[in-house]
Amino acid sequence: MKWKIIFQFLTAISTLAILLVILIIAAVHFVFNPFFSGNRTLQGVERLVLDFESQIAFRDHLPYVTDEGMQLLDSKQAWIQILDTNGSEAYHYNLPGHAQSHYSPSEIVFMNKFSVGGYTVFTGRTEREGYHWSYLIGFPEMAISKFTFYFGPEQFFTMWHKGLLLFMGTAIAAIVLVGYLFSRWLSNPVWLIIGSIKQLAEGRYQVNLKPKGLYKNVYLSLNHLSQTLHFLAEHRKVTDQLREEWVSNLSHDMKTPLSSIKGYSELLADEEYDLERREQIGFAKVIVRQAAYMEELLQDFKLTFQLKNQTLPIHKQEENIVQLLEGLQTLLLNHPRFQSRTILIEKDGPPVFLACDSKLLRRAFQNLISNALIHNPYPAQVRIQIQSTDREVFVQIRDTGNGIQEQEISRLFERYYRGTNTMDHEGSGLGLAIAKQIIEAHHGTIGVQSHTGSGTLLNVRLPKQLS
Repeated sequence: MKWKIIFQFLTAISTLAILLVILIIAAVHFVFNPFFSGNRTLQGVERLVLDFESQIAFRDHLPYVTDEGMQLLDSKQAWIQILDTNGSEAYHYNLPGHAQSHYSPSEIVFMNKFSVGGYTVFTGRTEREGYHWSYLIGFPEMAISKFTFYFGPEQFFTMWHKGLLLFMGTAIAAIVLVGYLFSRWLSNPVWLIIGSIKQLAEGRYQVNLKPKGLYKNVYLSLNHLSQTLHFLAEHRKVTDQLREEWVSNLSHDMKTPLSSIKGYSELLADEEYDLERREQIGFAKVIVRQAAYMEELLQDFKLTFQLKNQTLPIHKQEENIVQLLEGLQTLLLNHPRFQSRTILIEKDGPPVFLACDSKLLRRAFQNLISNALIHNPYPAQVRIQIQSTDREVFVQIRDTGNGIQEQEISRLFERYYRGTNTMDHEGSGLGLAIAKQIIEAHHGTIGVQSHTGSGTLLNVRLPKQLS
């Protein structure tokens, strides 16, 4: 995979290198081929000098420059000097102070090749009545200069192909080398990213990339993904362990009533035993009670998964929360198990109504209150305080019992968790989890505050209107 990425990158770089060489050759050809240079400044000046012959007129057999020619020279800041066949001056215009009035042939050649006195000189010639005249036109050196290029045509054309191949080969080799080094620099992070993703796919979540360079944000995202997957994996392990513990506890809880049902059923079915009517009724009551307990366990199990998967319909209607809690108070205090206990309700102002499923919400508060009574021995009390605003209802359930250990608070509402102070109590271990799920299904929240030896406070918040 790594070499495949490098090869693809080098292919792209090589293609660009070839195109670049072609462009360079075309540019060189464009610069040095006169066919493309017809409109260039140098070629234009040479043409102007040659065509300036038309601006030279004669009067009394002596040359002079026309008005149009003078305007053209002025526009170019140029000067002109017309010489006869002997090299002597016959006419001048805008002539600089260093100019001579007579030139030898070698001086004219020198001036035509090199700049003199800050001027670049071009030569031209004209003919009148069989008599030849020469003229020099000088342009400012900063406006136009000459450059002489020398080469041997035979050697040039002989070495052209070799030089072209050498140039192309060197250029391509250099670009490929740079491209290879660059591709290594570019592909190494990509390969590192691919390797990290593969590592995550294999379930190894120890990815910790140093965020730097071009892929800094990608590294950060992979690190975050690794941490998230690691957390989920650890949470899954804990959940599986709790599920196994819960199944084990549930099996134990089911085993006891099943044993009772089986034992008493065998006694009732055994014809060798002559049971009195009173004994038969007692055995039957035990069977019914144990069957009811098993049914409750199964209903708790079903309810928690319905709530978890949001498959349980919520039938909402306006309900007086104070009246609902007072009904629970009466129900629990009339139960033989809680007849000697104390449940106090403090209400603030007039009746408080909210839209809810009364059956489910009654189940949630019953679980919370009975849990406080069951796990805190007499004379611990339970105090319920109800407050409301325009939009929300707040219910506080406070007990004066043993409190909860700090390490258990965060796991109090987990479905498969049983605290250290619940080992001696029967039940599915789903009561608080079901209560929390019901409250959240009503778009409410529940929180807990507790310290060992100072009781526990449950804070329930519910919206008055269920969306």
